[in-house]
Amino acid sequence: MNNKEKYIKKVNEIKAPEDLKEKVIKASIENYNKNNKSKIVLKRLISCAACLVVILTGAFIATNKLKLNKTENENLNQNIVKNHEIIAKADLQKAGIEKIKNIEELEKIIKDASSNDRYYNSALEGSVIINDATTTTESTKEESNSSTDFSKTNVQHENVDEADIVKTDGKYIYYLINHSNTKSYENKNVIKIIDVDSRKVISEININEEGYKYLYASEMYLYNNKLIVMETRVNNKDEKKESTTETVAVIYNIENKDNIQKEREVISVGDYTDSRMIEDNLYIISQKYNNMYNYVYNDVTGNYEEQEVEIELPTYKDTISGDDYKTIECTDIYYIKGSEDSSYTLVTAVNINKNEEANVETFLGLGNEIYCSENNIYVTKAKYDSQYSRVFGTYDYNSETDIFKFKLLDNNIEFLGKGTVNGTVLNQFSMDEYNGYFRIATTGYNEKNDTVNNVFILDENLKEVGSIKGLAEGEKIYSVRFMNDIGYVVTFEQVDPLFVIDLKDPVNPEVKGELKIPGYSSYLHPYDDTHIIGIGMNTEVTKYGSVTTKGIKISMFDVSDLNNPKELFNTILGENYGYSEALNNHKAVLCSKEKELLALPANISDESYDDTFNGAIIFKVDLENNKFVEEIKVKSEKIKSENSSYKYNDEIRRIIYIGDYLYTLADTNVNIIDIDTYKVIDKIEL
Repeated sequence: MNNKEKYIKKVNEIKAPEDLKEKVIKASIENYNKNNKSKIVLKRLISCAACLVVILTGAFIATNKLKLNKTENENLNQNIVKNHEIIAKADLQKAGIEKIKNIEELEKIIKDASSNDRYYNSALEGSVIINDATTTTESTKEESNSSTDFSKTNVQHENVDEADIVKTDGKYIYYLINHSNTKSYENKNVIKIIDVDSRKVISEININEEGYKYLYASEMYLYNNKLIVMETRVNNKDEKKESTTETVAVIYNIENKDNIQKEREVISVGDYTDSRMIEDNLYIISQKYNNMYNYVYNDVTGNYEEQEVEIELPTYKDTISGDDYKTIECTDIYYIKGSEDSSYTLVTAVNINKNEEANVETFLGLGNEIYCSENNIYVTKAKYDSQYSRVFGTYDYNSETDIFKFKLLDNNIEFLGKGTVNGTVLNQFSMDEYNGYFRIATTGYNEKNDTVNNVFILDENLKEVGSIKGLAEGEKIYSVRFMNDIGYVVTFEQVDPLFVIDLKDPVNPEVKGELKIPGYSSYLHPYDDTHIIGIGMNTEVTKYGSVTTKGIKISMFDVSDLNNPKELFNTILGENYGYSEALNNHKAVLCSKEKELLALPANISDESYDDTFNGAIIFKVDLENNKFVEEIKVKSEKIKSENSSYKYNDEIRRIIYIGDYLYTLADTNVNIIDIDTYKVIDKIEL
């Protein structure tokens, strides 16, 4: 009989309800499995059987409403809590993380970090990430009462949703109009709900909270009959204190479109960094920056003098448990030695359907780029270091990225560990998790201070098992895409090298092919297993040897032969200038292999820099004849500013499809296009 069986036998000898026994056995075995490499934990598990007899017996007596005196109950609860704390502490130390001991230690760490300008948080140019790279805006029937196929938000992993300004379930379109997509000075934060059948706006959610100096609704999620809006608020209700920035998730029940109800608000202090949603579990990252020093003008000396400020502890609120803010005590704040920072990072996990308070974990440091798979979430922090050499009169540059890994446990998280790689990431697509390995592409510096590019493969403990280093010296990464066992990396200086990397053997990754063409791709989109679409800029070398951009370039790459990638065809938008939100925001891209469709917003001009087109361009992807066929251009309307006679373009921000119709969404209207004829057949005024 092994130790596990002995333990279960011992518990079964106790006369207690069977469901209670099962819970204790399950919890204990799960804890053992987490620590199965530690003989100490195993010995404790066996030796604590007697204690568990007492605990189970106490629970059984309490269940049957027999009286225990107050002292006995308190002692029992204290023992349970104490045992839990011992296990939790052991797990944390194993993962390399500790809690702040007192306010003095917190102040010292923040003070040292505030005055240390050797390292600082930053990012090369980018944004965020997810897993596999096979999901786009293909049609779906998931979580919808509609039998019509419709496009989803263009995310990186189909089971990990990303927030956006438009969502649809095939029956209704939810469109968030905020003051980033209007050139009027009105602070617009409104969600228009459009009925697809009637082609009318049937309801609105006006987002406005009194007592806030500033409110910005940036994006949202849709899950069944819930709409979750991500907001940034500047709270200045207490005029005596400095304004506080808050990240807010507002959950609406939209089942009855005539009577939409705000169900709940989850508020965490700090600026909104990013979020992800897996089924009905929402994960939010926010950051609050602390500065130990403030400069105050001295009327007597006429100088600004340094004045130390009092450290404020982070706060949060979940209205499901009341309207009061809760303070996160310093002893509940985690830090990782060597990665301390003067900022708080709050990781909030909330289930939007359960009547349970959100879980908030607070860390000193972490970072501002995230990657999320179905099982884990990674937060990365860029660190830069430059040292001046008095001998040579030059600077030596170095950059690193710390990676923090968390396990997703429904509406909770568990810290798993930290890793570090050379260089810094571009954006979310620089990272990927596949078959238990974490892959990350970075741009760093070599001993000659030239930029070089790397791809690292890390195991589940974030230890390096394989890498490709020193790729494309003198260039930097402009886009990355991982597709299962293959990685695609685009670097750029004067031409666009597309590298194809074989990752089948994590220990020995290999560059298989390379393609050099003019221009560069800032976003790579998998069209099918052997074709990738690149969206970026066309470039031209001037007579002075410099490089200038000459319009938007869309390329179709054939990657069926890993050793010989090819550009099958391309199209250039704009003779002299072109811009699209799709260049730096993948959510602005609509692509469907099933419908042979590619669409994106665009602003292009001729050689005189005069606007020749502003709106949305929709292509048919014709692989048979090797070309992008421009089917229709939907032009933005000119709207008169509310405060002057100036007219601005009513930018088209997104294109979606529902059934046989395309919808272009702008600030003031939605155009409806028949996919068969590519004609605008109707318009919905917003």
